[in-house]
Amino acid sequence: MTEPEFLEILERYLAGTCSPAEKAAVEQWLLRRGNTVGSFADAQDERERKDKIWSRVHQATEQKALPVRQLRSVRVQWAAAAVLLLGVAALAWVYGTKENNPSNNPPVAVAEQVWQEYTNPSPKIRTIRLADGSHVWLRPNSTLRLRQPFGFAQNRELHLVGEAFFKVARDTSRPFLVHTGKLLTRVLGTSFNIRAYAAEERVEVNVESGKVAVYEQGIHPKQLQLTPNQGASYDKSKGKLVKRLVMVPVTVPPQPAAEELVFKNEPFGRVLHTLGETYNVSISTENTALQDCPITASFAQQSLYFQLDLLCKSVGATYEIRGAQIVVRGGNCAD
Repeated sequence: MTEPEFLEILERYLAGTCSPAEKAAVEQWLLRRGNTVGSFADAQDERERKDKIWSRVHQATEQKALPVRQLRSVRVQWAAAAVLLLGVAALAWVYGTKENNPSNNPPVAVAEQVWQEYTNPSPKIRTIRLADGSHVWLRPNSTLRLRQPFGFAQNRELHLVGEAFFKVARDTSRPFLVHTGKLLTRVLGTSFNIRAYAAEERVEVNVESGKVAVYEQGIHPKQLQLTPNQGASYDKSKGKLVKRLVMVPVTVPPQPAAEELVFKNEPFGRVLHTLGETYNVSISTENTALQDCPITASFAQQSLYFQLDLLCKSVGATYEIRGAQIVVRGGNCAD
């Protein structure tokens, strides 16, 4: 791509009229290039293009309004910093590819890193819509910080203290990262809940839809892959990360209220398999003799554990939860 062609794309980018492919190309180049500015060219036509770009940058900066309170340590508005960074990086591309003469390369000020903070001191849940289209339901006594401009960098990065439910807009090119102390939760597009209060010994992650990766950050990091009805529990004092079932598993996907599960002389093993698929839970039996026991039952809106209680009683068995799995023990179908 030639310099004039790139400048035309950049002008469209600033005006918000570029194509998705052009937008991705500009932002990807900015991430690779950073803020380094090379030597300035003397060509008059390039200088005129530079002046036009700076004019657009200043106009865009003046029109941006700060949406919420910024952290006190930051002295510039995020919108102004973001647009200014774009202008500086554009000039770096125009002039940085030419012969680099140190005498023509004066120091350039770099925009401060800007963080935006949301807090919820009220007793009600606070709803937040992020710039990428994601939604956050921030629970009482919780704080969320995110780097600005959000969604512009390679990762969508946030820090949470407290509890929040996230419904993340899918973007495979920009993972959504939530930091909670030593635990990192990474998604592309899904819905999940994180509970990470500073005064509590555990960090809890529960997945409602999609897939979530949870990492214990450190010298020997551990990773868990979570799917709906699965959760992760991290013991902060012991540094132990384990997978488990959520407290109340729901059907995956959610079923209408009138939906029923009906079994008529179905083998016990097949009934358990159907329940496992319905709730995205692994259910197995230790006693293989139960597999062919005939079961007749119907369930409507009862919890998974209620259904398992009735099924196990019908064959004289019990069940226990082991991590993210359910195991049926004992029993017989002699009666």
